[in-house]
Amino acid sequence: RNSFLPNVGAGVFWSGDRHYLGFSAPGILQNYYDKNQPTFAGGENARQIRAYFISGGYSIPVSDNFTFLPQAMTRYAGNGDYRLPVNADFNLTCIIYSRLMLGVTYRTDKSINGIVHVQATKILNIGYAYDYTASGLNSYTRGTHEVMVGIDFARDLNRYVNPRFIRNF
Repeated sequence: RNSFLPNVGAGVFWSGDRHYLGFSAPGILQNYYDKNQPTFAGGENARQIRAYFISGGYSIPVSDNFTFLPQAMTRYAGNGDYRLPVNADFNLTCIIYSRLMLGVTYRTDKSINGIVHVQATKILNIGYAYDYTASGLNSYTRGTHEVMVGIDFARDLNRYVNPRFIRNF
């Protein structure tokens, strides 16, 4: 059965040449999946839970060709009836020659991630990430793989450079 579940989100983002901070609530509405169909043992209905994110990072140039970028993100999800544990991501990325990005992330909900990202051309970037589950679920999963391809058609028109990403080369 198909359902239409519209939602709305909001956020703020502040950045400078070497730092950024952000706050967001991407799903403000807490839709019920099917209000007429109890899905839990207590007769409760399944519904979306509002989540909040806070993120920040700082770019530390080590040399003209090497930059460290430590980052953190905290997420909280809950409402009056249900709360998930607060989780955080701690990431350390290095950017080499403004073309190659290597990074590692630790998630407090028990996973470790690696990322490789290449700015292949002025408008094309390609990346790969692997997420290794470090909890009891690792006997059921061998981790997840993610392949990313990005094309920025308006790169020369955008004068804003975000410190989270590889800069123009």
